[in-house]
Order: sequence, then structure tokens, then C-alpha cells
Amino acid sequence: MYASFNGKRIFFDVVNDGLKTGIDGKNKIKPVVFALQGGPGMEHPGMKPLMAPFFDLVQVVLFDQRGSGLSDPVIEQEWSLELLSKDMECLRKHLGFEKIIPLGISFGGMLAMDYAIRFPGSVSGLVLAVTAPSRRSFEDAARFAEGIKDPLIRENAFKILNGRMENDEDLKKTLAIMTPLYSMERTPEKTYESIRNARVSSLVLNYFISGRSGTYDLENRLCEISVPTLIMGSSQDWICPISQSRIMNEKIRGSRLVVFEESKHEICEDEKEKFVSSIRKFLNEELSIY
Repeated sequence: MYASFNGKRIFFDVVNDGLKTGIDGKNKIKPVVFALQGGPGMEHPGMKPLMAPFFDLVQVVLFDQRGSGLSDPVIEQEWSLELLSKDMECLRKHLGFEKIIPLGISFGGMLAMDYAIRFPGSVSGLVLAVTAPSRRSFEDAARFAEGIKDPLIRENAFKILNGRMENDEDLKKTLAIMTPLYSMERTPEKTYESIRNARVSSLVLNYFISGRSGTYDLENRLCEISVPTLIMGSSQDWICPISQSRIMNEKIRGSRLVVFEESKHEICEDEKEKFVSSIRKFLNEELSIY
């Protein structure tokens, strides 16, 4: 489905029933999760299976961020975190939801934090997975990359960190080569096969990672987030190190931090059961969603 916001058509999907039966036998409206994929520049379909374990508790909305997937393409000046957050707010209003729970993975977590700070009255809770509140995460990742022994992986790590993708196909091949830094078990061949036909945007990724889209630093504004917040980080994450999760946990009042010890960046795959149980526990205990 399409809706037009801020000069662009945004493709979105509502993927499950918005009603559930309460203990009194009456239908109730499920709370709404906006599931935000990583990237930037990635499309949303990969998020659907990750959200399936929560369909009994919440309604899930996914969308292709501007410049990505089936949403309208952009030139650099038409893309920023601020515009993405404004698109989210327009989509929330378009769908008639009072408040939402942004659930962001990697870059999606950065967008979730930006949105929660810009539109605090629209958020009832927040889930942040393997993400970071500032560009200092990329500085930490660069120091890690300097120690990578495999020259091909090291070269491609800096290619990502410097925003030097030549085109969309180059981005796909680079992500495949980088698989050992992201996943415990998946092979580069499996990664490439999973994204071979995906609609990705190297332009958007280059623009953000290189810093040309503006300074990304929300660290000093995290104290403005006052809703229940779950933070999940991995002790073996190279691009969003666990140190960044600890900063978020320290600065977001009352937040809950869950550390994944047997995962790389892709905790939803490496430790799927823990990923699912952590979110379900948060929804049940912190947001009283049963």
C-alpha cells in the first residue's frame, strides 16, 4: 500500500490482525509496533518473519523508508533522519493510531530513537536492538576493523564505514563478503542469495554512513526519552559495540539492558530464542501487553 508524505510515496504494510480477545471474552485493540529495519537503504520484507512471534500480542506495521525498497527514490537532499521520522509520524496519523511502539534493529534503532525524541507524545514504548546513539559507534568499528586479519574483509569493512559503495550490486556483494562479522553461522553465499533480488539503495547508505546527511548524535538527548525502553546489545558486535548499548542504558531512565553473549550483530538470528523471549517479556512486564 502507498501513502504520500512530505513529497514522497511511502510503501507500507500492516501484516496481522489488530484485534485480540481479552480474558473477559471481548475483542480488544492490540498495541501497534512499527518495525524498523536496518541499513539504511534496505527494504522491509526481511522484518516480517522476525516479527511473527509477536503477532498474538501486537499489531505490526512495516514500511520501506524513503529512498528504499518500493518507496520513491530520492536524491541526497531529500533524505535525512528528520524526514524519516516525519514520514513515520505521518504514517501513524494516516493509519489512525494514537501511540506506537517503535522497534528498531541496527539503523532502525537509530531511527526509533530519533522519532521518540522528536515525537514523544506518539510513543508508548521503545525497543532498541544492536544500535547506537551516535556516530562514535562507527569510530569504534573502524578501530575494530584495523585489526581484522582477512584483507578482503578488512577492505570491505572500511568500504562500508567510509560510505564507498559503487552501486547497489556492489553493496550486496560487500554485505556478503562481510558475513563473518555479522553472523555466527551464515555463509557469504547464503547472505548473497537472501539479498540477491532485494531492492537496496547504496546511495542512501553512503549518504548516511559518510556523514553527508548531517551529524548523527543523539547521546545528549537520550534523557528526553521517558517511555519504557528495552535495549538489546551483543558483546561481539563490531558495528554497534556493546559499549554503545551501555551508554543508552545509562542515559535512558529506567531502561532495561539485555546482553547477548553468543551473537554477533545479528542477534535475531544467532540467538533467536533469547531475542524473542526478551521482547515478549518486555511487552508483558513493562507495557502490560498480554
